[in-house]
Amino acid sequence: TEDEIIFDITERDNESLLFATWLTARIFFRAGAKMVQTSLPGLVLKSPSQLDEIWQYRYQGGKAKGFMIKQANLYSGHHFGGAIMGADRKSSFADETGECHDIKGLWVCDGSAFPTNCGVNCAMSIMLVARKNAEHFIEKVKRGESRGA
Repeated sequence: TEDEIIFDITERDNESLLFATWLTARIFFRAGAKMVQTSLPGLVLKSPSQLDEIWQYRYQGGKAKGFMIKQANLYSGHHFGGAIMGADRKSSFADETGECHDIKGLWVCDGSAFPTNCGVNCAMSIMLVARKNAEHFIEKVKRGESRGA
């Protein structure tokens, strides 16, 4: 469909994900975890001695193992970046109020205005930016500095 996003995980992506899984599991065990549930199909680690089992999920030939779409818990819940807000036109897409530098009347009011994810649930932050940008939009329209939708 038109609104469907399709992506594939390359061998390089898989290696990066395996390393991240290995490192995270190692940290969890060092912090005292008794078990680590990985995102790899069927792989639950019950001791640090099992860490190297992660590498058995390297792609082999027909990509029968590893992080594969619909087989591993991979998802993208909050999209960030791409239309970053900032004063500097060279390093940002929109100004501090969310209005695009180059296309007046185009406003950014979602997570794409952030340079990166803050690492916690971002719903409130996105709602605050959307509200503040909407307030700026309304004020500019009232002053005749921007056209409404």
